[in-house]
Amino acid sequence: MANHNITITGSQPNHRHPHKSKLTLEPGGTTYVNPGDTITWIVEVDAIIAIMISDDSGIDVFNPDPAPVAGTKNWSGTINPSIKKGSSEEYSIYWTQGGVVYSFDPKISVNN
Repeated sequence: MANHNITITGSQPNHRHPHKSKLTLEPGGTTYVNPGDTITWIVEVDAIIAIMISDDSGIDVFNPDPAPVAGTKNWSGTINPSIKKGSSEEYSIYWTQGGVVYSFDPKISVNN
C-alpha cells in the first residue's frame, strides 16, 4: 500500500458559476492508485480557507471516507480495499475562498 500526496497549488474560482471552478493539483488531475492506498490532499494556497472531499458516486472509491487532518487544512482518505481494479471515478473537492464555496472534480483511477 502506497501513500499519495495531491498538492493543491492554485485555484481559479469562477464567481459566476462556482461549480465550474478549477484547482491546480500536483501531480495532476488524475491520480492512479491501488486498493488500500492512502491519499493526502495538501493545501498550499493561502486564500483557501478550507476544503472538503466528497465521493458521491455509486462506486464508493473511498472507504473510509476522507476526513480532515487535525490542526491543518489538509484531508486524508483511503482507497476502498475491495474496489474493483480498473475502476475510475470522479470525486469532488469543495473549497472556501473569499466566503464563497467552489467545487472541482478530479479523477481517481484504480490500477489493473
